[in-house]
Amino acid sequence: MGLLSTLFILFEVSSLIFCDELMQVNLLYRHGDRTPIYTYKDDPNVNKWDLPAGALTTIGMEQQFLQGQRLKKRYVGQLNFINGSYNPRELYARSADTSRCIQSAGANLAALYSGSVVHPNTPGWPSNWMPYPIHTYPSDSDTLCEEGSSSCQRIGLLESRRQRETPYVQYLIKNQDFLNQLTQWSGGTVNDAGSINRLWDTLYCQRAHNMTMPSWATNDVWNQLNEMFIYTDDYKDGLAVQQIGPNDNKELLSLRSGELLKQFISSMSDVVSNNGYWKFHVYSAHDSTIKALMRIYHNVKSVLGTNNPGYASHLVHELWKDTKGNYYIQVLFSDNAYTEYRQITSTLDGCSSFPNGCPFNNFTTYYSSYIQADFWKQCALTS
Repeated sequence: MGLLSTLFILFEVSSLIFCDELMQVNLLYRHGDRTPIYTYKDDPNVNKWDLPAGALTTIGMEQQFLQGQRLKKRYVGQLNFINGSYNPRELYARSADTSRCIQSAGANLAALYSGSVVHPNTPGWPSNWMPYPIHTYPSDSDTLCEEGSSSCQRIGLLESRRQRETPYVQYLIKNQDFLNQLTQWSGGTVNDAGSINRLWDTLYCQRAHNMTMPSWATNDVWNQLNEMFIYTDDYKDGLAVQQIGPNDNKELLSLRSGELLKQFISSMSDVVSNNGYWKFHVYSAHDSTIKALMRIYHNVKSVLGTNNPGYASHLVHELWKDTKGNYYIQVLFSDNAYTEYRQITSTLDGCSSFPNGCPFNNFTTYYSSYIQADFWKQCALTS
């Protein structure tokens, strides 16, 4: 058992003994397993999918159902935090306006409330199930689940500038031979973060379904492509990457996930000031949404290594109150549907000295600089 897992267990026991009280949960998760969004010219598996591009698979449904069972075990069973039947005064669920995210939220909530007694007794009605409201916003105006909104033109401007910076260009030049090989093998140009991402995504989905890969897509090729995807994607989106360049673009990090962080802090602040309404906030989104927030926390490498957030991965923010009335945050992460939550609070910038819970005031003070005073006004800047 790892040190962080041991500390997590010790914290759980001490919290129950000394009666610290869980006050609110803000949960962000990635949708479950899906079909590829992209393909490439010489893709031998292009016709092997029975669903449209980017669709949630039955495996993905199962993954989110398993995670919902994990939530039920912790928050209904162990902590007695929410009711086993859906209560609109307890939980608010929001999803990216994408079918796989909405379906993932539905599968997750079906498991969380699988013991619900609030449903009609109509013959044929699914046992112990009720429909749950899942709120969405149009993707072009969603600043929470779509990592900054597709309407924020400044994000694209800053990303384009980032990809013209000398360290990024030099990194691509250093790996030009490999990119040329990928171009030859795939039949499509692979020469920047976007094209690397698209090829990586297709192969990732196919590998997840144990499809027969083209002869060139060996494990060594995959590992090198995966590293290039992780490094270029992080750097493009504003994070300093040791293999490319040492400097963050703080504005870009802020535009990508500052609004979601602002929402988390606002919800928790309402609880601290006794104005909170919902106890449990759920956000069903994407791997990119989780990673954008982790980039602000600067714990991408320590939590994920050179991996992407897995299907149905969960990033949990718990607000606790101790016996003296002090509030603190505990951050947990589940890598996928088959791994338990692990304590990652001490991996966040500004919280490294607090492995069992980051004081709420420390958290809000440290991360306030990543929140824009006026998001849409900042998005309109062109200089």
